[in-house]
Amino acid sequence: MTANYPLLVREALVKQLGIDASKRPLVKQATDMVSASSRTLLRDLVVADPSIIGKTVPVTLLAEANIDSAYKGRSTSGSKRASARSRTSRSPG
Repeated sequence: MTANYPLLVREALVKQLGIDASKRPLVKQATDMVSASSRTLLRDLVVADPSIIGKTVPVTLLAEANIDSAYKGRSTSGSKRASARSRTSRSPG
């Protein structure tokens, strides 16, 4: 089934989070928190039950990997690099 699943995710997030859709940076931040696998998950739901087309149904999506890691208390590679840089840039006291 062909559809613009990322657009469906974006519109649902805007509505659910109460984001002003004209504030593109906020919309992008919200959509960047959702895993790219969401399009596959949504497609699979529609293929399994085409009667959901045109309906609003609750769906749980996966968080993007860095969000998931942060939630679990794990450092992301970016924060590890920043931490390593700050340690190596200090001069011995």
